[in-house]
Amino acid sequence: MKKSFKIFVILLFSLTIKIYSQNIILKIDGLCKSTASLYSLELGFLNQIGKTVSDNNGKFLFIANKLNLNIGLYRIFLESNEWFDIIFDRNDIEIHSTKNNLRGNFNVIKSKSNILYYSFLSLHNIYKRELNKLILVTSQSEKNQQEFEIQKGKFEKIKKKYKDFLTTTTNKNSFVSRYIKSMQTPILKHFEKVNIKPFLIKHSLDNVDFNDVGLINSDVFVNKAIELIGYYTDPKFSKIQQKNKYITAIDDILNKAKVNELVYHGIVEFLIEGFKKLNFLGIIDYIVENYVLPDDLCIDSQTDNSIQMRIDQAKYFKKGVIVPNIILPDSNGRKISLFEIKAKVKLILFYSSSCSHCKELMPQIKNIHDSNKNDEFEILGISLDNDFDTWVNYIKKNNLTWTNISDLMGWKSETAYDYFIYATPTMFLVDKNNRLIGKVNTFEKLNNFLKTEFSQLD
Repeated sequence: MKKSFKIFVILLFSLTIKIYSQNIILKIDGLCKSTASLYSLELGFLNQIGKTVSDNNGKFLFIANKLNLNIGLYRIFLESNEWFDIIFDRNDIEIHSTKNNLRGNFNVIKSKSNILYYSFLSLHNIYKRELNKLILVTSQSEKNQQEFEIQKGKFEKIKKKYKDFLTTTTNKNSFVSRYIKSMQTPILKHFEKVNIKPFLIKHSLDNVDFNDVGLINSDVFVNKAIELIGYYTDPKFSKIQQKNKYITAIDDILNKAKVNELVYHGIVEFLIEGFKKLNFLGIIDYIVENYVLPDDLCIDSQTDNSIQMRIDQAKYFKKGVIVPNIILPDSNGRKISLFEIKAKVKLILFYSSSCSHCKELMPQIKNIHDSNKNDEFEILGISLDNDFDTWVNYIKKNNLTWTNISDLMGWKSETAYDYFIYATPTMFLVDKNNRLIGKVNTFEKLNNFLKTEFSQLD
């Protein structure tokens, strides 16, 4: 009886190991004692969760249950910084390739999900490539009919393959099927009769299931955001026109994503980081003012400090609040207080001698100051310089005749922290009671205020 029980336990244990011990095996010919790192791709953000060393034959092993992997999309980086993605669905994965041509010789030996995933990626990329060619041909002012017919024929062939593939793979509930369904690019219909880009813009998010919590463990939501924003991109647009188009795309994405708080929050963070890299700071302001603050979103603490300063400034410096007093010395060492300046309107101007935008703005501000020399309008300039001589020479060179003050602490100035300054120039308009009238980020807005709203103030 005891012997039978022992055999039963051993068999049960073996069965458990077989069921729950899932392996991710990589065999990269040409590598020896090399490292590979495994990253999660939660909402497109990379987070390292595992690392392993190959044997002498280039074989790597990740044991999934030891890493507590959730079902989802993961990225593997090699020492060469080359990478590839895999779908983990609690089944074994085996992939072979070579050191000298990782992607060209990439071969999924074991894992139905990854075979399907890479089949989709291949077809998906071909479909998008032919679609982009078609957009290019149809957008030409003098369309070459022969070229159009050739491209149309190529596109129709790949469109049929793509459509058939989607039909057979997106009707299941597996992770890879749900990923493909949300990731797909719209199937273009009757493209002779429609402008292609408006069609893609309208239908880009049709199949995205923002309610699918499982897809959070992937890059699908941020990829679809990038795709839609790409459709709104046009090199012919001015920066203002492009900004407005991007805002339209952002509204579409975020209003749809709001059905899932985690997805919504993640996409907001992703967009803020992305547009910061593109230096579209006005768009970050728009996202902060229209989504972060109204929905009280807590942006990740790892987010760039300038983004958090931007959020805090928009949150605490709202129209009508009394701004913090500023008491700093001028170039003669005399302490100047913002609250002691008597004027109907005061412009608080943060600048720096090294700021290129400040150099462009100063002559315009000077013209405004010189044409409004009265007791109703005053400028208080706060320099974020560190060196006294540099600051004073800048004042003299640009003939800045308004009151200029600084503690020469640069960006570490307490006043800069009080006002959550994240960039220069930054300008605030306050009334005689030191209540915030508004923040003006361009000369045009300042000039427009002085021409249209100044006289209406008490």
